[in-house]
Amino acid sequence: MPKNKGTNYYFTTTKLLEKSGPSARQKFLEQLTPAERAFHEKALEISWLDAAMVSANLAKAARIIFPGRDHPLQECGRLEALDHLTGMYRIFLRFVSVEMVMKQAAKIWRQYHDAGAAYVKKTGDKRLILFVEAYPELTPELRDIVAGYCQGTIELTGAREVVIAINDKNPAQWQFEVSWK
Repeated sequence: MPKNKGTNYYFTTTKLLEKSGPSARQKFLEQLTPAERAFHEKALEISWLDAAMVSANLAKAARIIFPGRDHPLQECGRLEALDHLTGMYRIFLRFVSVEMVMKQAAKIWRQYHDAGAAYVKKTGDKRLILFVEAYPELTPELRDIVAGYCQGTIELTGAREVVIAINDKNPAQWQFEVSWK
């Protein structure tokens, strides 16, 4: 199974759970199987983590953080982008196009995922698709995190009404269809 950098795992299972109140962390830990808990206790933000285990644990954490939401992991990814892209990044993002930001995001894909390749294709005015190929194991949970992170990043450019639709019909080529105003 592919591995992912522990950045989004750490952000969701530590920072967002802490912001969700004192009982959220305990509730999360109680839902984990012994194997999931052992994984959680050893996971570091800078580590390469098993994508399947990351997905299982993130799904449990997200349902606690955003109960009742249809895509809580997308919101976790969005908040992660808003949290991580601060200082000079935030200033820089106000002066570049959405297309440029997404092309840069595609270029650094392998810094956070040890599988797959990403690229961007503009499909119209204020429309593009982020393609992820050669990563059929990219789980639905991680696809939601990617979509949310892209949404948050695009929002920081000043774009409004960002919509990201995940086209998961072809596991050989995941598509994140992006539009904005």
